Amino acid sequence: MSDHGKALVITALLLAALTVVGWGAYSLSRPKPADLRPRANYLTTAPPVLPTDPTMGPATAKVTIIAFMDLGCGPCARAMTILQDVHQRMPEVRIVWKDVPEHGESIPGFMTAHIGARCADRSGKFWDYAAEFFSRQDEVHTFNHAALATQLGLPLDAFNKCLTSEGASAAIQTNILQARERGIFSTPYFFINNRRVDGVVPTATMLKYIIDERRK
Repeated sequence: MSDHGKALVITALLLAALTVVGWGAYSLSRPKPADLRPRANYLTTAPPVLPTDPTMGPATAKVTIIAFMDLGCGPCARAMTILQDVHQRMPEVRIVWKDVPEHGESIPGFMTAHIGARCADRSGKFWDYAAEFFSRQDEVHTFNHAALATQLGLPLDAFNKCLTSEGASAAIQTNILQARERGIFSTPYFFINNRRVDGVVPTATMLKYIIDERRK
């Protein structure tokens, strides 16, 4: 190879090396999206219970279950049945609902269901509303929320007004932020006090976790 050819090869190699180094520096310096943050950056403790969060059980409970749930999620429907069973067996346990409407991003009807359940909570009917919707998830595109409100005895004018107000939506967005801050990107997801439980577990397992927390 001539001296000129060697010089061209060396120059090309140097340019390639500089490109790799430059891209590496850019990759390290650019902001990382929330879902790519290192796990160490996530909060590890249970989120605070907000005044707007739907709850079952006493506020003074020794054990609190915080449930991040999505009304469009099939496993969440099973988890809802388990939570209701836990409440019947251990009414002294506090259960707190947190909205993470992942399916609502692509199917508006699911977001409407989350807002509707929040509006029902103003009359103390959140859990009834959510349970009924869970049992009819496949009707999401034709679901009549006003009819369900009437069935549950909710004041219809106030319910319809709430559906279009910003209060319920703002509370849902706050719940979503609490989930993301803790690295939660799928539902159902639970905190039993500060014990993290990812996904559906049998009632017996949930009760065991509660008993373990109560003994601490």
